Amino acid sequence: TGNIGENFLRLLGSPSLNKLQTVVRESMQNIADAAKLGRGPEIEIRVRRLSANQLSGFQDRLLAELPEEKTSRANLQRFLDGPAPVVLEICDFGTSGLGGPTRADRIPVGTEQTDFIDFLRNIGTPRDTDHGGGTYGFGKSALYAVSRCSTIFVDTLVGYGDQRERRLMGCHVGGRFELTEGGMKRQFTGRHWWGVPDAGDGIADPARGEDAAQLAAMIGLPERPEGRSGTSIMILDFETEGEDLETIGNRIVEGLLWSFWPRMMQDAPARKKFTCRVYAGETELPIPAPEEFAPLDLYCKAMRAARSGSGNDVRQVSCQRPIKHLGQVAIEKGLRGERRPLVAEESLFPR
Repeated sequence: TGNIGENFLRLLGSPSLNKLQTVVRESMQNIADAAKLGRGPEIEIRVRRLSANQLSGFQDRLLAELPEEKTSRANLQRFLDGPAPVVLEICDFGTSGLGGPTRADRIPVGTEQTDFIDFLRNIGTPRDTDHGGGTYGFGKSALYAVSRCSTIFVDTLVGYGDQRERRLMGCHVGGRFELTEGGMKRQFTGRHWWGVPDAGDGIADPARGEDAAQLAAMIGLPERPEGRSGTSIMILDFETEGEDLETIGNRIVEGLLWSFWPRMMQDAPARKKFTCRVYAGETELPIPAPEEFAPLDLYCKAMRAARSGSGNDVRQVSCQRPIKHLGQVAIEKGLRGERRPLVAEESLFPR
């Protein structure tokens, strides 16, 4: 019931940021759009190796059946056969989760919330969040692009409106292919889902409730007790490009600071503030406060002045035709602070 196959990955194009930084930026934007509960989200990002028991969970249950298309099958088999493959997890808490119907071909009339379908079934849907980002699948394509087997698993606890439900499902994007049955060709888009087969037509739907919670625990995804709504995305066989977990983790920290320092400031508005944690394996990595990390320290001073309307150099921005107040701009000047990049090579922060 999906609507696009291998060309999906071409949506990413050639962004100026590398694939990892693109994933960080786009995922955090999605989290910001999902923060509809009146408070800023808690965010946990972890790069780690699967334990033997967790890998067995994929081998025996979650990925027990593989696609018939040769390349997709080979890539997934490589993940399953690998010794302690690396995964990247992006988890948010205190957000709305992926609610609404789970089938793109079965949407009740009058349904307004289609987050699950928009994220896991369809590619490219109209923006439904004021000032929200992303409508054409760019962010989602980034998730698959950093997976060597183009596969993610999604665990979500819906906590928006009257719906309360735990859901877990896997999705893979591969090459299109065709099968011959009864003298007829059947064409497939190359997208595959893992879940619980529908009793009527066998199409994969997500595991739900306690079953979803047990499967998520089996592969090491974080617990989600009542009230901890949100979504966890596990990217399988993450492309490390030869770097160790700590270096990758520090690149993630830099990506957070580079793109989202206004939401990480100590005095950011409560409903906008990001509370972030980054792990390399079981080790939590320190995240510098942007107010103390050059050159973001001057940016933060200017942002604080712009938010309060008072500071060293705050100017009003207006339009003459029509006459309208557009906002204000704050300028801060200071000595060049010492640069402290978190990674030795190709840091996002210029020296």
